[in-house]
Amino acid sequence: MAHRNTVFAQLTTFLPRSFFAKVVGWFQGDFRVRRFPCWNQLCSMLYGQVSGSDSLRDLETGFNAQRFSHYHMGVSDVHRSTLADANERRPWRIYMGLFHALLCRFQDVKPSRPARIANKICTWDSTTIELCLSVFDWAQFRQTKGAIKLHVKYDHGHSIPTVFVVTDGKTHDLTVARRYPVEKNSVLLMDRAYTDFTFLHGVNQQGAFFVTRLKSNIRYRVVERRRANRKQGITSDQIIRLTGRKTRDTYPDTLRRIRYVNPKDGKVYVFLTNHFTWAATTIARLYKCRWQVELFFKWIKQHLKVKTFLGTSLNAVMTQICIAMIVFVLVALIKHRSRCSLSMLHVQRKIKSCLFHRLDLDTVIHGPPTQPSSCNENQLLLNLN
Repeated sequence: MAHRNTVFAQLTTFLPRSFFAKVVGWFQGDFRVRRFPCWNQLCSMLYGQVSGSDSLRDLETGFNAQRFSHYHMGVSDVHRSTLADANERRPWRIYMGLFHALLCRFQDVKPSRPARIANKICTWDSTTIELCLSVFDWAQFRQTKGAIKLHVKYDHGHSIPTVFVVTDGKTHDLTVARRYPVEKNSVLLMDRAYTDFTFLHGVNQQGAFFVTRLKSNIRYRVVERRRANRKQGITSDQIIRLTGRKTRDTYPDTLRRIRYVNPKDGKVYVFLTNHFTWAATTIARLYKCRWQVELFFKWIKQHLKVKTFLGTSLNAVMTQICIAMIVFVLVALIKHRSRCSLSMLHVQRKIKSCLFHRLDLDTVIHGPPTQPSSCNENQLLLNLN
């Protein structure tokens, strides 16, 4: 009978092990470590994320119960005190580097085309994760509340985050978005929190496009009126120029203003973009794609451990968030390579239910073959003539 590694062992084969060893060496993660190297820490935290362990004791019990299934991976038993010390002391940037290396696996994955356009579509957004201020005293958000903010640049073509930054809860979304350049000819989708015309003009100067919502207090002058297709919900399509005392200097070029009424609920949306050739309905569909990042935040909060943490220090929290992002990218990579129509949640549940079973990963995703393999009747009858 052919030997099969466990499903958990097959998950780790997607990780660039040699690069991970280099990153550990760069940050001296295994310096003076004898029994619990960074690879053991990574595997145990991966198990905690996939299995949904609620505490260090839960992770220790479940992981050590399968010691005969993961010993061949070079991983020993885990003790909760040792894991807690590793999460507090090992640099979290080791796992941030592994996350970015794992993104390279998507280079040979053909991206989808949301809104039927060939341009790369990305979204900047953030979500707030509330923390107990008495436990996480370094994460002060308000006088009696603690929180951190997770900023994400979401790639709609591959349905994965390509950049994530964790800051304190008071940091504005634009502060993080300004740090990163924008790819030429890409499309950036943003909500009204990113409507800063200095930032938008920088996106325009880099040869990229943006789609956002116009604030109600922005002053402008209509330069040109285009024909609007009211049957599809477009009530106005205009070329405008900003006339505010500050905005006309920060964004001196023309912009496109589109007013859209959702036929389902009658809600009115006013979009602002620097693309002048796409149909107005295409702009409306593009902004609708931005909702995918909200679903991403909902997914990781419900199905990964990014709200309850196994450590209280900043390093432990950052380590757990980095490994949670690694797990999400791993599940997305398996879904893409298996070419299945299942949702991310369905794929994650299948992996979780068979984590230490010795099954091929394709069999876990697609199920066993429905037809038995063909055989020769003479072999069944032992007829050698």
